[in-house]
Amino acid sequence: MYAIRYANSSDKNFWFNNDKNMDESMFENKIWNSLSYIITEGSMRIGLLRSSLFRDKIPFCNLLYIDEEYRNMGYDKILLLYWEQDMRARGHDLVMVSSFLGDMKYMFYRETGYQESGGIILPDDNNCKSMEIIMTKKL
Repeated sequence: MYAIRYANSSDKNFWFNNDKNMDESMFENKIWNSLSYIITEGSMRIGLLRSSLFRDKIPFCNLLYIDEEYRNMGYDKILLLYWEQDMRARGHDLVMVSSFLGDMKYMFYRETGYQESGGIILPDDNNCKSMEIIMTKKL
């Protein structure tokens, strides 16, 4: 049976093994502001979701991660919908995500009701240009 909760300091090792784009002070800030979530199956941590506030007011899902052995089992959708419900309960009526065009996450977000709202081109690690699509969903 799965459970979802806000991340806390006991999740630090799991978090940093799976999220290479956050430092300790940012992790503590996310915990303090209840903007990061852990999904567990039994006693096992199997995934995480990290969010922030775009322009200090629109919830933005920065990272949605599920351990490889638990992928394609619906945990990503469960975690995303939980985050959306939490953001709605906090008074937000719009949420945001982003994905590279053509990435599997892009189709996942489309299937869960997100619509394209624009995009930006950022250089990737190979100095190629990749379009990152910004997507929004009204709650």
